[in-house]
Amino acid sequence: MNFADDFFSRMEPEIQKAFKAMDALESGAIANPDENRMVGHSWLRNPALAPSPELRREIKETGKIILQFARNVLTGKIKPQKARRFTMILCIGIGDSALGPQFVADALATSGDR
Repeated sequence: MNFADDFFSRMEPEIQKAFKAMDALESGAIANPDENRMVGHSWLRNPALAPSPELRREIKETGKIILQFARNVLTGKIKPQKARRFTMILCIGIGDSALGPQFVADALATSGDR
């Protein structure tokens, strides 16, 4: 990029402000005041980053439940009533990212699908 020689020195206050805002978000600050919600996408990938033991535990337990569900689908323990196996997925509620559908596809793929 063609930044001016003084770009980083001029932007230093804004850069520091952005780092502080990111630290606050990662520590559990309310990111969406209209909904009074935190944003913890990175916590899902690394629960140790979650700001409280309760959130860490909930993230880990939910992950275990999702993996067990995927195993049950793959092994046929959970199957459709009128077919041998599932052939379609409806993925709702992820919002604004391809990561959710990719997660579902990866979780339910068999080793030959990857």
